[in-house]
Amino acid sequence: MKHWRSVGWIGDPANDIQPVAFTDADYGGNGPTTQACTSGVFCCLRGPNSSFPISAQSKKQGCQSTSTTEAELTAAQLGIQRQGLPALLFWRAVCEVLRTDFAGLGVLLDNAAMIEILRTGRNLTIRHTSKTHGVAISWLHEVFMDKEVRMRYITTTLVAADLYTKAFSNRVLWEALCLQNNLFPLGPSAEGWPNVDSYLLVHRRVYELLHEGGGEGKQSVNDRQLMPPGLEHLGASYGWQTLPTMKLCVVREPGVF
Repeated sequence: MKHWRSVGWIGDPANDIQPVAFTDADYGGNGPTTQACTSGVFCCLRGPNSSFPISAQSKKQGCQSTSTTEAELTAAQLGIQRQGLPALLFWRAVCEVLRTDFAGLGVLLDNAAMIEILRTGRNLTIRHTSKTHGVAISWLHEVFMDKEVRMRYITTTLVAADLYTKAFSNRVLWEALCLQNNLFPLGPSAEGWPNVDSYLLVHRRVYELLHEGGGEGKQSVNDRQLMPPGLEHLGASYGWQTLPTMKLCVVREPGVF
């Protein structure tokens, strides 16, 4: 990481920018043990033409989880309580000083079952988490229902916080997550940023996911928005597709083919 740089950019008025918190946990990637689950959090400012990193955190969970949902709930409380809400208060104060509208806090999660628990505020199968994990589901439900907070599902490959939960052997996925964390291998040069249009497009997609219609569950994700530039008109179904001029394969996870 010696030659990598953390870079942010602002290209929108304050009323089009909002703080965004990504939270994630590594449960399935811990091998034979689940005692070392790690919470990852990444907080930033996002807008249609803005992406500015604020903070990131990687913290080992002090409890043993028996499911992915338990680990994700622990990470969500850490991210929302320690980074998301402080960022909300900070940016709301900035908007008040500038006398402009406040867009609220965006929280992006990759576990649809956990989002449903936050929406309803109860789950009979994990009532023990308040004792064993210190997770206050009722408090998370109140935050979920707050008008200034918008929680949305996002596919795992776009969760920036995943970078802080485990080591990676897949270089393509690692570089994609670095991009979401505003980490770039080279600094700007006299010729400008290489592939700058691709960088802006990836960050804009994540911002658009926060403002799509529909519910807060997995169904709110529009896979068509994740198609590469020039291919938005094609079907977003996974697998091989044959076109008049080419043959392409749409995959859920990035990889080397």
